[in-house]
Amino acid sequence: MGKFARRADKNQPEIVAALRKAGARVDMMYRIPKMLDIICSFRGSLYWAEIKVPGETLTADEQELIAAHASKGVKLYVWHTSDEALRDIGAIT
Repeated sequence: MGKFARRADKNQPEIVAALRKAGARVDMMYRIPKMLDIICSFRGSLYWAEIKVPGETLTADEQELIAAHASKGVKLYVWHTSDEALRDIGAIT
């Protein structure tokens, strides 16, 4: 993690608002070093997600975290749009 504070991606407010409108609980984690941006719960399931502007790539820390959890059978998410997030949590098809 660099010396600068982490900032929310420009599309994060739109994605978070869409998740909340669908009835999801969303907690912001993006300011905590080596954490993904949000934790979201919806209909009994928990989703840990990184929000990225389309075309932006994951950092080395983000890639490592996602891979470490995937090796244990846990899926972490990377969302670029509100529709992508809503589809992943099952709010839309």
